[in-house]
Amino acid sequence: MFVACGAPADEADVVAAHLVEASLMGVDSHGIVRYTWYVEQCLEEQIRPGSPVEVVGGSGQVALVDCGMNFGQVGAGRMVDLVRQRALDGGIAFAVSRHCHHVGRLGAYPQSLAEAGLFGFAVANSQRHGHFVVPWGGREGRLATNPLAWAAPTRGRPIVLDMSTSMTPEGKVRTALHAGHAVPEGRILAGDGRPTTDPAAFFDDGDG
Repeated sequence: MFVACGAPADEADVVAAHLVEASLMGVDSHGIVRYTWYVEQCLEEQIRPGSPVEVVGGSGQVALVDCGMNFGQVGAGRMVDLVRQRALDGGIAFAVSRHCHHVGRLGAYPQSLAEAGLFGFAVANSQRHGHFVVPWGGREGRLATNPLAWAAPTRGRPIVLDMSTSMTPEGKVRTALHAGHAVPEGRILAGDGRPTTDPAAFFDDGDG
């Protein structure tokens, strides 16, 4: 389906593999539940399959990467490749993106670096329409979930921490919606600012 949306076969494989791996790891919020949303985003031209991912700034151990609104997994994956090589060559490296869509399971990227013997750290934010998090005492979303992920190499499998800075990730609410389950009390608000356990009420106007 991603190829039908215009993605080159190799990039479609990257996205599909990422979603399947996330689900197999138990991170359903960033797994195949995202499939239909990604297709919708392609149809709305919010994702631009096949767009070039280019280094447009920075120097030395720092790079600014324009992901061209391609699939986030494609852009973030290219950034990891870039950072990995520069860090192995120079001891440390940083990359910052612009025009990057949803990257999926954030922990996948520092994990990849840790598997190469590096310490990895990744952060993400979102555009204004993704600001679902309500400040303390408020009734409307003003902040993004702003996830953080770290990974450290060990003698065996890497240690990975992947977390949202909100009460619950938006993806967990999306998973509950698809499964027909309620969300535990105290985690989400409906569009009118009232507490709810109904994930559909959270997404009703896209600004729960």
